[in-house]
Amino acid sequence: MLTPIGLIRVLLCLMFLLAATPSWAEPRTYFGVFGGVATGGGFSEFKNETCVDRKNEASTDTTFVDMFYLLFGDSSAFESGESRCNRVRRNYRASGPDAQTAGAWGAKFGFLPEEGSSVENIGIEFIYFERYPKIDRQPVSASGSQTTALFPSLPFSGTMEVDMSAVRTLAIMFHIYPKFRVLEEGFASRFQPYLGAGLGITHLQLNEVRVYDNSGTLVGRRGENDSAVGASFPLTVGFDFQVKDRVWITSQYIFSQALGLRFDEIDTGDDLQTRYFDHLFLMGIRFQFNPNSRATARQEATEIRFQPLTRSW
Repeated sequence: MLTPIGLIRVLLCLMFLLAATPSWAEPRTYFGVFGGVATGGGFSEFKNETCVDRKNEASTDTTFVDMFYLLFGDSSAFESGESRCNRVRRNYRASGPDAQTAGAWGAKFGFLPEEGSSVENIGIEFIYFERYPKIDRQPVSASGSQTTALFPSLPFSGTMEVDMSAVRTLAIMFHIYPKFRVLEEGFASRFQPYLGAGLGITHLQLNEVRVYDNSGTLVGRRGENDSAVGASFPLTVGFDFQVKDRVWITSQYIFSQALGLRFDEIDTGDDLQTRYFDHLFLMGIRFQFNPNSRATARQEATEIRFQPLTRSW
């Protein structure tokens, strides 16, 4: 089965293959920065499991996830070697809390093929964005067969508070720029709508998790500064507005989710598994390093057409 790391490698290979085609020989490259808000997100659920039959396997392969840990996480978080669990006992399943609206920012670097080529409507973009969510007391319920440090009694009903650091996402996006007749002439030609989907990884760190019963008494508390990296599949829709030949105002919506987050130290048991998702509304500016070829050609043609005639006597 193809793993998230394998998918990232496949997309990287596909990107380099596209870059090697004649249509991408002289791409229009750009760089942009943006800011906005992340809202409507949170954890889908928490699952705690204990491995009752584990087998250790030696491994010296450093993956893209390991590199992300080195850049943004704790370098001591990963170990040399892997372990495989043959049999798992589920301790509990708990509802996930929601996150409040938070600030977000990011940057992107992308490529567009030459105008007039067969793939001029397809763009490739590296995007990085982070947000700073806060989770105050949210209702939580849990059920299972084995109590832990966070849930000393099951079933449980109360509230949960989560202290977490920035959520960071790095992804490769593929954009489609549809053509509309209404946007081909006049002022409307400055608008450039697009749709996109991608694949990346999201890094998330839980600093402390606190659980309260319905009376407000603290019954479970864990603070291990535990980090996790999960596969991310962002979807986006937006539009760019051309201010000058090389300057664009950008506006976009991103739906981001991180799957397979596993925290080893945040609770007793082997790991705490969860998924995180949010909605981002962003605005920014992007700079195109080389101008549009058609616009440049029109400008040169105009200059030649209206060049004054001179006559030597």
